[in-house]
Amino acid sequence: MRYPTVTIRDAVEYVEGRRAGKYPPSAKPAIVWEGVGKEYDDLVDGAIEDLLDAWIENRDETAASKKDALEGRLSVELYENLETLPAEILTDRGFWRFVAVHGIYDFVQWRDGENCKLASFGAGGPGGWDCVPHRMFNRALIAKAGAPPSAADPFWGAYVAGTDLWRSHVLRVLIGNAPLLVNEMLLDASRGELPSQLLRDFVKRLQRTRANVMFELLDQDECRRLIDSHRAMAVSAAKSEGPTD
Repeated sequence: MRYPTVTIRDAVEYVEGRRAGKYPPSAKPAIVWEGVGKEYDDLVDGAIEDLLDAWIENRDETAASKKDALEGRLSVELYENLETLPAEILTDRGFWRFVAVHGIYDFVQWRDGENCKLASFGAGGPGGWDCVPHRMFNRALIAKAGAPPSAADPFWGAYVAGTDLWRSHVLRVLIGNAPLLVNEMLLDASRGELPSQLLRDFVKRLQRTRANVMFELLDQDECRRLIDSHRAMAVSAAKSEGPTD
């Protein structure tokens, strides 16, 4: 299947040009077609339109926490619209760059800020995980993969708001490769048991454990015990430090 991509250079030129008033909103960056066979169908265009329509209906939510909550809800819709695409497309950062700059430029600017880093468009930063549509798709993917069979909504974890939690402690690090573990983290976060002042130390402890434990091989009960243990240690350490001025 042939599918659209945008190069890093063209994405940078486009974003910087839009911000400088060089290009009107109607202008679009150059597209590079990859793959062989028939062109992608209307599936991608439909996913972009659905996301933008839902955003327009809710974009009065301007607080950072509300923006992240909306991103969580829209991530599920984006995932469900695109999950049937071949892996070669879903793993191509050029494709996600196309979605970001060609399809949802205004949404990215709203979500991450008018002066957000180029990484939000998939045009900078290591790994590409900060590219807004790419991280949204993976947010829903991880949530669904980690949800227990008994979950009423397999995407419930994607709705757990927490910009730092998702970006810094799930998507950018290897913990994201262990959806069952992420599910238990999200469960505690939803209960208020992983506040921001505790989260960083908690995740550092988890990351140190990863040197000896393959998180991907743990079952749900083992993940729960690991989370409980490290959260307890983080709480104890926070108490011993006492309040700071």
